[in-house]
Amino acid sequence: WNVIGLCLLLLDDAMFPDTIRKLTRIRRNKVQQRGKRKMSSSQPRLWHRRLAISIAVIVIVLSTVPISSVARNVSTPQPLLDAYKRVHPFKIVNLYGPFYRIPLERYELQIQGSLDAQTWVDYEFLYKPDIDVTRWPSFVSPHIS
Repeated sequence: WNVIGLCLLLLDDAMFPDTIRKLTRIRRNKVQQRGKRKMSSSQPRLWHRRLAISIAVIVIVLSTVPISSVARNVSTPQPLLDAYKRVHPFKIVNLYGPFYRIPLERYELQIQGSLDAQTWVDYEFLYKPDIDVTRWPSFVSPHIS
């Protein structure tokens, strides 16, 4: 859902010219009725700034929970853990970094084929990096479409 919400911001205003014109006309009429001057669009409004600061503080505070899970001797307060559990399904705050939760074993796809449905032969991937560690890796030309 987060990605869909961000993709909506990528839509061009020219795709919906009637809707944009209608919304700006409604806003213009409200401003004229109040008799107030319209602010410049480049000036951030006070509530924009407060909202951005609030979201930044929440994300920074919630990001301490995964970091404290790495440090074994640091305990996290229970209310903060509860808030993190509510936000965790949205994947807003995660612990990123190299070697974080790398599994010890690696599962690989094994493809087999048979001509008579009795004897099955394993197919090896041609460009798999660890088939033979003594051989140089093959060159695969870049895909050009």
